[in-house]
Amino acid sequence: MKIPKIPIGTPVQINWLDILTEPSWCSKEEFTAIEPIECILVGIWMKPGPSCIHIASNINESSCDGTTIPIGCVIGIQVLKARKN
Repeated sequence: MKIPKIPIGTPVQINWLDILTEPSWCSKEEFTAIEPIECILVGIWMKPGPSCIHIASNINESSCDGTTIPIGCVIGIQVLKARKN
């Protein structure tokens, strides 16, 4: 997937495949049966890197926290619109 041009500060939903690590010894058959699971993240679009996206969970004027996802793990990006009451 190519990183889309989305204005910074836009609310988005990201569908992505989580990378898994098996920390315990198991059979080769058990290990190769493991599949990544699809995750959904909702947050605020931040300036992307060359091979990743940054999604803020909480944000103020000068700082934020959030998640960085390699673009190769992303399977979908949806721009969200605010509901009007």
